[in-house]
Amino acid sequence: DFQAACERLDKTYNGIVFRFHRALDSPEALTIDERVFADVLDAFDFHKSKYLFNDIPLHILGSIYERFLGNVIVARAKRASLEPKPEVQKAGGVYYTRQPIVNYIVKNTVGKIIDGKTPKEIANMRFLDIACGSGSFLLGAYDYLIKYVTRWYNANPSKAPKSAVIKRDSALHISLEEKGRILTNNIYGVDIDPQAVEVAHLSLHLKLLEEETTASARQYTLDFHRPLLPSLMNNVKCGNSLIGTDFFPNRQGELFDEETRLQINGFNWQHEFAMVLQEGGFDAVIGNPPYVNARIIFQQQGREVKKYFAERYRTARRGYDLY
Repeated sequence: DFQAACERLDKTYNGIVFRFHRALDSPEALTIDERVFADVLDAFDFHKSKYLFNDIPLHILGSIYERFLGNVIVARAKRASLEPKPEVQKAGGVYYTRQPIVNYIVKNTVGKIIDGKTPKEIANMRFLDIACGSGSFLLGAYDYLIKYVTRWYNANPSKAPKSAVIKRDSALHISLEEKGRILTNNIYGVDIDPQAVEVAHLSLHLKLLEEETTASARQYTLDFHRPLLPSLMNNVKCGNSLIGTDFFPNRQGELFDEETRLQINGFNWQHEFAMVLQEGGFDAVIGNPPYVNARIIFQQQGREVKKYFAERYRTARRGYDLY
């Protein structure tokens, strides 16, 4: 029943939450005891939960997820346990950037770049976080853009396209279609951790739906005959921002086992963001980079990575970190 409900909801939403998952939905999936599964569902039942999920701000969810991303489930013969990821343990943890800092940086980068511009001019701009984690800075930039465009249309109502706004409470509000357009046009991110990328997708989708009601969501699906949520696969991607896929062809493949290759997770900017780069690249890079001492990386991934950094980045001299 749960799987059937997820399949139905996935057609409505198109997010990551209800998407087919091999470990749960495939013929060779895990077999889960129904009594255990019932307890899990009970924990999320809003009638029984002590948490008011509707009242938790998105940036607080980001903080919770950042803590979760620092751990991994380790399965042993008789039990599974939650343990810090080795790279996180050595680096001293995954750090969540507090909301006032996010707001300050976004205001003084994105805010200054878009100041005085029209929504049409802003539509061609792109903002990037190259170590986005669960998406704190992407959420901050997205929220800033939505508020700016909303104010602009309220100050210039005659210039607002019909599809971009809806009137509610004697004011103009950005439509779900326009919020989706801003998200896919303007917001980009990369992170080395696949879990972080999934959480960033989820956070941005929740932000997109923040002010929507059941009625407005249903009206959208009736008007456009498509799921509520746009795909973010072309916007927020998984990879190593500092190491390109040129790393391996230049070195002997046998030096690296599969686990090390996955850890390094080379990222080809020219391929992954080809259209963006062809059209002039990104307008601003925002975020809080990882302040991880390079020695930790070299211990995990070998001296070849150090040599690559020294060849590629003129700042990689003496004692340096990933920042």
